[in-house]
Parts: sequence; structure tokens; C-alpha cells
Amino acid sequence: GFPVTIRWCVIQTPIAAFSAAALRGCAPFSLEILNTSSTNLDCQAPSYKWTVQFNGTECAGNSGKWSIIVGNDTSFQPTFRFDSIGQYVVTLTVTNRCGTHSTSQTVEVGSLPGLEIQPLPDLCGSSAQTPKGIIKSCNSQITQ
Repeated sequence: GFPVTIRWCVIQTPIAAFSAAALRGCAPFSLEILNTSSTNLDCQAPSYKWTVQFNGTECAGNSGKWSIIVGNDTSFQPTFRFDSIGQYVVTLTVTNRCGTHSTSQTVEVGSLPGLEIQPLPDLCGSSAQTPKGIIKSCNSQITQ
């Protein structure tokens, strides 16, 4: 007879995992993903789905603007851009024939600090004044 070769492929439920160089930054903040999911690529390529949930901020008028600037929501390793300050939850869901697994990480996006110098009173004659400044960011304020 003819030789028969049978190939067995054991597929396990995928384990979703990812990391990034930094999960905190100032808007606009780019987040490059490193997908470290455990999958068996020899048998069947898994599918990937990325979602982002905006969890709000203490700053008024913020809508949580973000986008994917490299790839798309089904890419292996997309790059996200967060234009609005606040907290976002990035979730990766990996699916194959044996199941689905998801993992999430929180991304904190802050505003660039700003400086407000308080006005000096009108001066007549010789007088020394020390100006006061307020360093402002979205969630904190320091008076110097």
C-alpha cells in the first residue's frame, strides 16, 4: 500500500497577554503594544480583537478621544493614540477553535503641566515683591 501520514494538531485555549513600554503618559500619548499572547500558530491562526473603554477623568469637558494609528482593532500589535486626558482600559481578546481569553490593562493619560503666574500689585517707589506661580495639571495644583 501507500504510506499514510496523519498529522495531529493539539490546540489549546489561547492565553491573551500584552505589554507596553509605558502605560502612563501625557496627551497626545502613543501606546505601542507588544502582544505576548500564548497561542499555537502551527495549527490555526487565532483571531485578535482590541477594545478601549474610557473610564473618565476629573477634568470637565473630556470625552475620551482615542484612535488606532497603526493597524486596526483586529491587528496582532496595533499602536494606539490617546488625545484626551483620563483613564482608559485597553482589552485584548484572543480566540481560536478551543476558546476565548481576554486580558486588560489600564492606561493613564495626563495633561502637560501649565504655569499660571499671579499678577503683582501696582508698585510705587522701591519695593521688593516675590511673584507666586501655580503649576497646574489635570489632577493636581502646586503653589510656589
